[in-house]
Amino acid sequence: MKKKYLILPYLSAAMLLFTGCASSAPGTGTASTSAALESSLSEQETEDSKESSSESSSAESESGIRVEKGETYQDGNERVSADIARPVLVDKSGEELPANQEISSYIDGLIAEYEEARDEAGDKGHYSVSSAYEVTHDGTRYLSLRIITTRIMASGAESFKTYTVDKQTGELLTLSELLGSEDALKEVSDNILSQMKEQMEADKNVTYFLDPATDGFSGLTGEESFYLSESGSLIVAFDEYSVAPGSMGAVEFTIPESLVGTFD
Repeated sequence: MKKKYLILPYLSAAMLLFTGCASSAPGTGTASTSAALESSLSEQETEDSKESSSESSSAESESGIRVEKGETYQDGNERVSADIARPVLVDKSGEELPANQEISSYIDGLIAEYEEARDEAGDKGHYSVSSAYEVTHDGTRYLSLRIITTRIMASGAESFKTYTVDKQTGELLTLSELLGSEDALKEVSDNILSQMKEQMEADKNVTYFLDPATDGFSGLTGEESFYLSESGSLIVAFDEYSVAPGSMGAVEFTIPESLVGTFD
């Protein structure tokens, strides 16, 4: 029985010795654990700060260029009338972009056209023009704007005018500039021709002008009207009578994403 009790002091001493060594060993203990935790928290705060900064920068980029409503031109009586909205491109400080001169020139042309028709109509003719706009795409890199104008005399006619702005430069883009190469423009042109033929084969009431000898569609020049959809798809638009009979109105062709991708 005495041998059993003599073992206990040795065990207690060994435990005290082990505990003391563990608490005094380099890189361990409460102080070391606290330092590691503080380092981890600091690294996480840095990453969070980077993410917050990136999100802020992205939001600023998206809102840097916007469309504001300019002065609306309204005129008329029971025989003639005009209602023409004027979109204005501005930067984040509210200053008009130089590219806005082209849009203003187009709107001024619509107003001048109406006033000439109004004066020629006198007190006998009837004529009306209405023009409205919509932002079809407002992404990180591009902003697209579409102006839709309807003229009514003996019959009605609808036309499109589209503008796409590169937010990085503030400049308006042509279709050629957006696509970036003649090969890409040729691929889009071939796709539109293919869509036209497929539609005519599927519906006998659909007709497109495809004979180059009679000014039919023979391919894109790169100056055609286009805009981007909300999702960034490319849409090429043609006015009434340009590639199809007036009965079909203005026509549009959405280009497959598999061909040109999407534009943000």
